[in-house]
Amino acid sequence: MSSLLETMVAFALEENGILGCIVKRGPARTDLEDGWGRKWDVKTPPHTEGIGFNEESAIHSILRKLNEFPDGNVGILQDVSFLHKENYLGLQKDLKTDLTTTKNF
Repeated sequence: MSSLLETMVAFALEENGILGCIVKRGPARTDLEDGWGRKWDVKTPPHTEGIGFNEESAIHSILRKLNEFPDGNVGILQDVSFLHKENYLGLQKDLKTDLTTTKNF
């Protein structure tokens, strides 16, 4: 399912001209490469009925990926299309806090 969602994000971004003219599968440890050669990782945290949304896990996944690329040569595309509004707003607020208080970012 993850690869399908990543592909849908890539098509939408390519169609709207956001990531350059061509988006292709990224090299190892990334999901996409845009028309300018920039590498991207797509994060699609789910909100599963009966289970909910694990914000801590979503933030940890983003920070872990950024730490894999200490030179900053990967971007994160956060697909929030499956989140409830309150989950998205909480993730946005807490991720911003975590990114600004972490010395690496």
